[in-house]
Amino acid sequence: MSEKLWIKHYEAGVPHEIDADCPSSVWSLAADAIAQYGDAPAYSNFGTSLSYLEIEKLSRNLAAYL
Repeated sequence: MSEKLWIKHYEAGVPHEIDADCPSSVWSLAADAIAQYGDAPAYSNFGTSLSYLEIEKLSRNLAAYL
């Protein structure tokens, strides 16, 4: 196995490996982010921000419309 030269550039506390089984799905990842960061900005563009909860609401509205 080749040496991973980029690891020496990682900041302290950044793991060198990830658990590919966690989270189990994209929705699981999103649900965890919504629960943890609900009111925090998830996306900002041209001076407007959307929180994780706002994105969840908009995506549910779109799904219901479709």
